Amino acid sequence: MKFSEFSPESIERMLNPKRVQLSLFEMQRNRGFTEYFRTPRPAKIITHSSRICMGQLSWTGDSFRFTSQGLSGFIRNRQLLVLAFEINGQDHYTQVTSRDVYHDFFLLGAVPLRYHKRFDLNVQATVIPVSPEDTYEFMNGTLLIRRRKRSTEPQTGIHYFVHERAVQANGDYTTAISESSAPAFAAVLLESSQGGCSLTITSEAAKALHGVKMIYLNTSLTDGRRVGNLAVYGVIRSLRQTAKGVVVRIHYLDTLPLPVEELTGSIKRYGFMFEKRAIAYVNGKKYTAAGLLTVSLPLGRTVFKVDWGGGNITNTQLVVNPLTANILAVSQDFGLSEQVLPKSA
Repeated sequence: MKFSEFSPESIERMLNPKRVQLSLFEMQRNRGFTEYFRTPRPAKIITHSSRICMGQLSWTGDSFRFTSQGLSGFIRNRQLLVLAFEINGQDHYTQVTSRDVYHDFFLLGAVPLRYHKRFDLNVQATVIPVSPEDTYEFMNGTLLIRRRKRSTEPQTGIHYFVHERAVQANGDYTTAISESSAPAFAAVLLESSQGGCSLTITSEAAKALHGVKMIYLNTSLTDGRRVGNLAVYGVIRSLRQTAKGVVVRIHYLDTLPLPVEELTGSIKRYGFMFEKRAIAYVNGKKYTAAGLLTVSLPLGRTVFKVDWGGGNITNTQLVVNPLTANILAVSQDFGLSEQVLPKSA
């Protein structure tokens, strides 16, 4: 099955605080940049497939020009690119588009601030914070992230529109990130574009993001023909407190290879019958359970914790099977058979 792989450099570029992100509009308006690049300076272009082209960046008087040998076949017109260069030991990068591409140079075009149009979704999602230790391993290449599109997971039968997973550098899959049982919390995916999304989470869940730079997002969607999941990594851009919770802006590691405007939410509701009163935490969201508890769950794994009182706490991961709509317990310490009977609702 074909997959694409994110380079450690591209992840580090998004996360490193010593690197300056700016727009081409800012560069064109800043006399310091235009004067500096009147003399051609070393720079590089990075494509979304992580191909790198070294060259020279210069200011022509009305536009920036990138010069390098053998550009034909490597860069095409109106291609979305990342430009990277260094000034006084500090790395700078900006998104640009290519225009007027010739054999050995092309002109840089500006990317609109909202290059990707956002679409409302308002759908339940599961968020798993990526630890600083794992984030560092992504940046140094010990862990890699691979993306598959339009794939089906054999074990669960879940169809994925986009499925990103962590792998060891030797190619072995690891379950340390995308399938860990904790921590995880519920979120509402408010909107998404091909480049990023906005989520709302509770103030309590926001505490779990302290010191966190990356998250893993999973939600169920449909394109009108087939139900599938979006399971991707993202970089946290900002958190903002509102009356309805904390809004988190997320930037995907790469542009989604599908038209977001065709997707809508496809979350099913499931019922859990409690024979006695308990406190249930579904992806970190608290419920008081007595009798039938109905919750919305995306396809795939859900972290389920129940506090029965008296220090009796059970934890598990539940898997929603999309073929049968049944819920399966995938850990051995939950005691579903006697106390909680899951059923489709």
